[in-house]
Amino acid sequence: MLAEVRHHLHEEEQQVLPRLQDACSAEELQELGRMVVRAKDSAPTRPHPSAPDKPPANLILGPGVGMIDKLRDAFSGRNRD
Repeated sequence: MLAEVRHHLHEEEQQVLPRLQDACSAEELQELGRMVVRAKDSAPTRPHPSAPDKPPANLILGPGVGMIDKLRDAFSGRNRD
């Protein structure tokens, strides 16, 4: 599993992100960054293997699941700095 994560990160850093940087203006990259932050704010923080992973169901249910995960994290102390 760790090797797969490292491979994924390497691929993004060496292939995907450089292509994105070449294809987008600074303003577009900033907007993409803002979109990622907004998505991360509502995304689930725990695995949900039985949750839908394709639109439209994942787009409808994901934010609610994310909110519940964040409440669970807050009550349990998970992810505290």
